[in-house]
Amino acid sequence: MSGFVQHAVGVVLHDAAGWKELFEDAMKQTGGPLTKQERSWADTFLAGREQKKGSRTGRHLTPKPF
Repeated sequence: MSGFVQHAVGVVLHDAAGWKELFEDAMKQTGGPLTKQERSWADTFLAGREQKKGSRTGRHLTPKPF
């Protein structure tokens, strides 16, 4: 494996570990893991955004917050 690839993989793994720590800290500060209701809301919201990527209507539907 070339030195460039080894370096690139090392950087990605380091960044991923940093994001995991940042995410875990944010979760602790904001009340812990998502509830089933929060996860359902997020899944609905993100599914709507995925469907809208190909749409040119410009309308955005947002699910009701929990």
